[in-house]
Amino acid sequence: MSYEIVKASYDRCCESGDFFETFYEIFLSKSPEIAEKFKNTDFKKQKSHIKASIAMMIRLGKGDAKAYEAIERVGVSHSKSQFDIEPRFYELWFDSFCEAAVKHDKEWNEKLKLIWKERLQDGIKVITDKY
Repeated sequence: MSYEIVKASYDRCCESGDFFETFYEIFLSKSPEIAEKFKNTDFKKQKSHIKASIAMMIRLGKGDAKAYEAIERVGVSHSKSQFDIEPRFYELWFDSFCEAAVKHDKEWNEKLKLIWKERLQDGIKVITDKY
């Protein structure tokens, strides 16, 4: 059930047109360290990557093996030896996601936020375990 709820919420966010612009505006403002990590980023490509990664994180909770493999690859790319995205940044990432969702999902509420958190925590753990 939570899969359908989160998928519908994600669809509403994506359909709003500028969800990822809002997300990155919020996320980059959270910390100068985060902004520094993205200083040479091609945001057109980045938005495509994060859109797919979140979709995979949503599917992960359904036991989707391909989604797990995709999220593991994200974890490797974000590990200390590659992009060096420290695990402590993922709480800010999730907070930024929620702040953007408030603006782009007309049905957003605190209960939905908790469902999202439950849904994304496994994916975040897979990523941070690769650090």
